[in-house]
Amino acid sequence: MSCFKNALISVSDKTNLLPLAQALIKNETRIISTGGTAQFLRDHQVPVTEVEDITHMKEQMGGRLKTLHPTLLGGILARMPMDEADLKAGNMPCIDIVIVNLYPFTETVQNKSATDADIIEKIDIGGPSLVRAAAKNFNRVWIITDPNDYVDFIHVIQNESERSLDKRRHYAKKAFQMTAAFDAAICDYFSADEKFATMTAVILQKAETLRYGENPHQAAALYSLDPAAQSLANAKASQGKALSFNNILDSDNAFNLAQQFNEPACVIVKHNNPCGVALGDDSEMAFQKAWAADPLSAFGSVIAFNHEVDQKTATALSKQFIEVIIAPHFDEAAKSILQQKTNLRLLTLGKAALSASLNYRSINGGVLVQDADHSPDPFSEFVCVTEMKPDAQDEKDAYFAWKVSRFVKSNAIVFAKEGQTLGIGAGQMSRVFSAQIAKMKADEVSFSLEGSWLGSDGFIPFEDTVEMAAKLKVRGIIQPGGSKRDNEVIACANRHQLIMLFTHRRHFWH
Repeated sequence: MSCFKNALISVSDKTNLLPLAQALIKNETRIISTGGTAQFLRDHQVPVTEVEDITHMKEQMGGRLKTLHPTLLGGILARMPMDEADLKAGNMPCIDIVIVNLYPFTETVQNKSATDADIIEKIDIGGPSLVRAAAKNFNRVWIITDPNDYVDFIHVIQNESERSLDKRRHYAKKAFQMTAAFDAAICDYFSADEKFATMTAVILQKAETLRYGENPHQAAALYSLDPAAQSLANAKASQGKALSFNNILDSDNAFNLAQQFNEPACVIVKHNNPCGVALGDDSEMAFQKAWAADPLSAFGSVIAFNHEVDQKTATALSKQFIEVIIAPHFDEAAKSILQQKTNLRLLTLGKAALSASLNYRSINGGVLVQDADHSPDPFSEFVCVTEMKPDAQDEKDAYFAWKVSRFVKSNAIVFAKEGQTLGIGAGQMSRVFSAQIAKMKADEVSFSLEGSWLGSDGFIPFEDTVEMAAKLKVRGIIQPGGSKRDNEVIACANRHQLIMLFTHRRHFWH
């Protein structure tokens, strides 16, 4: 005689259900089920007892009321032997197993053709009630909510040694995680007209445990906001060691910057700052130019491309020490070459992954939330504020320097020319110090800054940066503007016959 007398099954997703149901029947467990699930099981010759045969109540209100019944909930919540008399008095079956998953609410919301009524109908009521009741009573009841757990649970049915309290508690934890995520999705739907709701729930699904955090003494894990989305959080390395915490941060910055360009681009990131960025006729040319911009810093870096990595590009890459390479595609010849670098990670990730609308950042005791810094093509908004005006090449160089500056820690200064960074200064308390560092980086590789463009993520408040640019024979400066000394800075640029563009859009990154 089975120790599992009754199993209640009510599932929207019937993946993997049949083998589990067959295992229950073989174990002499009675299956109690609802309409759609019961019909599915009958169609596969699995004996089923209808819920209404237990509750003596037909489905009502178009099926919305069927499992919310004391007979079922009592059979789940009963604690034995103390509640045995109540079960007998109420003619309630003692339910040992509950197998439930919920209506596809999130999928319905994502369906653009779904009406408000369609979405509301997918707010499950009975399912979460059954799940919560079973999970609360995990000391006696087995609650299975994930179809991926069915194979494991078949082992539980078949092997008494598998029936531990720890395993029941594990399934209960997953059940509460599922109902929490379901309720959070509903909350988001009703808060869609309120960007920063009074109360919000962010559900994160663990993607993997990392070897450690920023430093070896810190534990860390990677979580995904949407496990179904094409995104860096869901990307898997096709070779090499597992990604580290720092690898992922660097990869995110490199990937996001590479996606800013349509032309073949290469972005090299070290310690979460770009150290070389370039455009080329193809990925190989872009890589050679980006590497040449700062080869010393590029050692052990993360590199992102926005176009395919082919055999020629892979051959050039294989000559350097690189931690991670991200690209929308690696051809077979490229994979063959790069596989020889056994520790190198390859991530295949396409342009569609840029989808985040909000940024979340933790602070001590709280979370900062803001719009993501997605920016439109700026030349409809840029204003030339000097007597000297830009030509077509100037606009290309200015736009390139400005794009790169957005992904450099503030205060950021970028010197660039003809689709290549010449020097990058990052993270200094004074903008002029960032400019000095950027010049030093250019000097390291013997780049002349004559004719280049200077890009700044924030406004330039004093003439000192402009004076420095003039001495270096820089062609122009692109900056947000907005300082109370703008007139003095513009006058300084005019004295030195520099072009200055105002973007009217700041891009601090702290």
